[in-house]
Amino acid sequence: MKKRYVWLLLGLGFGPAQAKVNWIEKPVEHPAIPLLDENGRHVLESGMPYSPRKSCAGSGCHDYDKITSAYHFEMGRDEARDDFGKFSSFLGAKSLVSPGWFGGFNCMGGSIPTFLANKKNGYKEMIRDYGAAGFINCSSCHVGGGFGEKDREGIRYTDRDPNTIPLWDGDYYNRGTDENNQKTDKSVVAKWDWHKSGLLEADCMWCHMSPDEVNLPDERMSLRRGIIGAYRNARREFISGGWFRYAANTAWEFVPTVDGKQILTIERDWREGGESYDLKTGEDGNPVIHWNPEAFDENGRVHVKMLRFPESDNCMSCHLTSNSRRGFYGYGDNARMELGEDGTLVEDYQDDVHKGKDLAKYWHGESRIMDNCNVCHSRAYLKTRHENVNLDQDHNFMKGNSDMDIRNDLDFSADLRTCEYCHVEGRNPRGEPAVIPSGQDTLLAAHLERWKNSGYMTGYSEQSLNRVVQTHFNVLNCQTCHITGKKGRGGKPLQIMYRYRDDVDQKRKIIPYNPRLRYLWIDTTTGWTLTRYERGLVARQQVDENGEPIKDGGNFVFDIVDPETGEKLPGTVLGRVSHGSIRLGDPTDADGYRSLKRAYDKLMQMRHGPQLQGRTPDVKMVWLESNEYIISHNVRPAVDSVPCGDCHAQKQDGSYSSLLKEDGILGSGNRKDVTTLPDPKLVEEGVVVLGMPYMRIDGDGNIYENEKDILFTTLVNPFMTVNDAPESRFFGGFLRKMPLKRVTGLSGLPPELVKQYGQRYGEDTPLYALVPRYGKASLRKTIVALPVNTVTDAVAPKWRAELLLFPRSAELKKLLNDRGFGDLASDVIHVSMLDDHKRAMTDLFGNRLIVKLPYRGRAGDVNGIDVLMSVDGREIHRVDPQDIVDFVPATQASGERLPGSQVSNPDLDVQDGYVIFLADQPGFFAVVDR
Repeated sequence: MKKRYVWLLLGLGFGPAQAKVNWIEKPVEHPAIPLLDENGRHVLESGMPYSPRKSCAGSGCHDYDKITSAYHFEMGRDEARDDFGKFSSFLGAKSLVSPGWFGGFNCMGGSIPTFLANKKNGYKEMIRDYGAAGFINCSSCHVGGGFGEKDREGIRYTDRDPNTIPLWDGDYYNRGTDENNQKTDKSVVAKWDWHKSGLLEADCMWCHMSPDEVNLPDERMSLRRGIIGAYRNARREFISGGWFRYAANTAWEFVPTVDGKQILTIERDWREGGESYDLKTGEDGNPVIHWNPEAFDENGRVHVKMLRFPESDNCMSCHLTSNSRRGFYGYGDNARMELGEDGTLVEDYQDDVHKGKDLAKYWHGESRIMDNCNVCHSRAYLKTRHENVNLDQDHNFMKGNSDMDIRNDLDFSADLRTCEYCHVEGRNPRGEPAVIPSGQDTLLAAHLERWKNSGYMTGYSEQSLNRVVQTHFNVLNCQTCHITGKKGRGGKPLQIMYRYRDDVDQKRKIIPYNPRLRYLWIDTTTGWTLTRYERGLVARQQVDENGEPIKDGGNFVFDIVDPETGEKLPGTVLGRVSHGSIRLGDPTDADGYRSLKRAYDKLMQMRHGPQLQGRTPDVKMVWLESNEYIISHNVRPAVDSVPCGDCHAQKQDGSYSSLLKEDGILGSGNRKDVTTLPDPKLVEEGVVVLGMPYMRIDGDGNIYENEKDILFTTLVNPFMTVNDAPESRFFGGFLRKMPLKRVTGLSGLPPELVKQYGQRYGEDTPLYALVPRYGKASLRKTIVALPVNTVTDAVAPKWRAELLLFPRSAELKKLLNDRGFGDLASDVIHVSMLDDHKRAMTDLFGNRLIVKLPYRGRAGDVNGIDVLMSVDGREIHRVDPQDIVDFVPATQASGERLPGSQVSNPDLDVQDGYVIFLADQPGFFAVVDR
């Protein structure tokens, strides 16, 4: 059947766009590039792999370190700390060392994920599944830079003095490789030779090569995931082989010169059948590569075309997992809506109503088709033709409150293109009103007219209609109603669940998501999560009389054994052997669960005595949601949005009740099945733990969640990952330059005070500041900042501020009272300022720290308080009263309640005041009543 594209269907009212091509998306010839190796020599002279750092930064064009400080490169390295997971209230986070892919939950592994070792490890057994090198070795998705180049202290691995490397340092020791970087038994832990492997530098071309301009080096390479997917597979061969310095060179085999010459040839030994290959190595054990002198000009430079911004195919070469997580398939041509011959919409779960719309009316008058990910996620994408190129452009893609807590300090950046950005606020340089597809003046009026015409408002008085619509706006994110019919990979329907999340304006609203369900075996005594390697130490593969492995379906059958004696325990467990380790699945019966607990308790005693310190281990299977995969793409047209009847019951007269129905998508009838245990008593016995507050188990052993419980829980604590950021005692982030009006606005000050400070100090006065969006209430109301001057401009962007809250406990109150400091009237906040090597800063180079703390005491003016400060937590002194910049007393909150009025919020019983003061250095800070 022939189809034609839809350009006007419930769109922005723009004209046909298929004939238009965005100039900014066309590949352009990059200035000629000299390809230099890691020693700064030309590759034609040395024959060595090229170094992106030396070629891109050494040429004097790009600030390589600034570019690779973005979170797609770092993936949590710059936020890592060994105690990171201990700030979460959830058991499943205790062993995590960062919020990102490097040190947090990675994308694969299901219920037997791999874990990164701590930086500091007291004994060999503490090295988890991987050190930093092993993690890189398994990271085909990582673009390089970040943890591919630098350790957790910000030092390039090859620059570290070997004599200063502590024993069992997780950045320099690895499990499963020997001292020559060769794979060996997983019981082996050895130092990794970084000089031999080289560093995984940033692969600029992976994002900046055009799929239309690259060549497949060998037709035997698989194109199942497109040519960019083939590129990812090709570079992975270098990484998995431990040849990190070679990975980025793959680009020069795929990307030709502008006159069609291949720049590099990589030698391969193809296996019989031509479906796979090994990289051919030379006498030195390194891959054999050949640079083509004909591809370089007379000055030793190559001329190639590049993209200014990545295409959707480049993004999806890594984000392909979104197919099954979120039902998202990218923003390529398959996202375009189509009509059939009869003029009706062809149903396609991959479509997005925005695809193909032209922003010309709203963006400087020039055509700009909404055709790829950059429209919403790239800050500089909407620049005009006459604007200069920023060679050191910030590579942090704009993001909201997502399902990974990486760089939470960047959430909801100033120009993030949310639904409200275009459809409510109407933020555009031409001064056009907000985009209302149906032509009404406001979004509220548009929804009201549609709902009235659809009969949804029958039975409601005319005076109540606006209020009904506004109530939905107050409680629901746009995506909740406008994303439906999602399907995972293979077309399997995706069950959409809903939860509360704090939005861009810090309002708590319902959003659709898909939970990442998994279980871990965790020792509840120490918080230690058993690693994939450790979990396999209690299993012995069953074999038949011929010595052949016994299988059950597609899995092998393993006996469960005592790790000390080798004695067979009751029950069996299914699993498989992969990459040199046993990957256990679920036990086959209830005895298997009990035996695994018994075996793991013994294993903890054998391996982790130093952590137990004489205590008794208590290992449990803990079911949890590691991440709540937000569903934000594939927005459907209004005709396909969620109908009222999916949430609300219909009365006998045909009108809709204002109450939610139990069997609706927001009621208890929307049930997510987690797993089925062979015996529900496993929960009663403490073998299995339901690790989320809304998990339930029925009499048949079915563990499940229902929507009503999820909404009730997340209304109080809208966490998006097991890291539990909204209730954490910790928040960290890099200092960012922002105007005073944004600092005060983000800090939650009332609008009148924001205006007052703007008038007093100048609303555009810049500061380097950290304003927490997450954490316990007192943490979210704290600010740390530095003035902007030539000194801070040079150093502050590389500084990271970290805040740690100590609650106003009876012990702290007594301590301060006994020492004559008065009554504690705030939580205690510890402020750390770290340089780019994570060294604690005590000298701020003549600058003074600006601190705002919330205040909950009885004083009515500044004469009734003191601000206390301590550098080490022992010696305490009062801050000079002359350094107190401002004080606002606490007030009663008049019984204010959370959205939905379902639960009271104790933090709102008293409206916090605050104190703003200056300090000479970071440390512990608190406010007391005299």
